[in-house]
Amino acid sequence: MGFRSTTCMSSTGKPLMSHYTQAHANEEVARVATFHKKLMHCYQCERCRHWHLAPGSAYEQPRECGTCQGRDGLFKHLYETESDAEQAICRLETTRYVRLRVYECPYEPGFHLTSRY
Repeated sequence: MGFRSTTCMSSTGKPLMSHYTQAHANEEVARVATFHKKLMHCYQCERCRHWHLAPGSAYEQPRECGTCQGRDGLFKHLYETESDAEQAICRLETTRYVRLRVYECPYEPGFHLTSRY
């Protein structure tokens, strides 16, 4: 069973449903598909580290960059193409109220996201 997030809000300002494990989130994906006939996928939130649901099919998580770290000290995601990074921004806009942009990694082939302009 999920719980309402205290940190992550939808684009309409409502708290997102959160799950402690990917297994629980996947159970909710299956329940929504069965009872509501909606295609959803789960993802681990970068902000709260819990699992949320989003509309549409699942996407592949980007790999971690072995060099670049964010302000939180975690290694940044490394997207293979600029287009992949732009798509990630579109997904993240539903859970974040921060503007993001894409930039090329100076150390490895790929692209990162940043909120710095």
